[in-house]
Amino acid sequence: MANSQGTLDFSRSEEGTLLVHLKGTWKIGQDHPAADEVTDHAAMRPGTRLIRFDDSALDAWDSSLINFLINLIDRCSSTGIKMDQGGLPQGVVRLLRLSSGSMASEGLPEKNADVFFLTTIGEHTFKLIRYSLSVLEFLGEATVAMFRFLQGKARYRRSD
Repeated sequence: MANSQGTLDFSRSEEGTLLVHLKGTWKIGQDHPAADEVTDHAAMRPGTRLIRFDDSALDAWDSSLINFLINLIDRCSSTGIKMDQGGLPQGVVRLLRLSSGSMASEGLPEKNADVFFLTTIGEHTFKLIRYSLSVLEFLGEATVAMFRFLQGKARYRRSD
């Protein structure tokens, strides 16, 4: 069965739960079932609220299985059906988490929106201080010029 094409079988493990049996080899370049098959099968049995997986007959897989599962996750989220990824191979589960972004920042310091907010406030504060200093410098020079004018000691340029 090592070279068999990837297929799906369905069974009911308990009320409201659809068990999807992944079988064969799921490799790029082969025909695979579409995610629609799973959601259509779940729709034929009203009351399906959960999809579980059995990978005991899964021989080999690559990114084609990941693509299938991502499409299935999208379809399930739009129909309100939950997916239990516990019956999938660990490598598949890790790749699904990575693709969903839930592990993308694992091990990295968490970016905080407050840091960006504080950075923005700091930058605006420095701009305000620089502007205020230039305004004070202008007012100081204007005040000195006004006192010199009133004392009659003002200096004029020839062009004025």
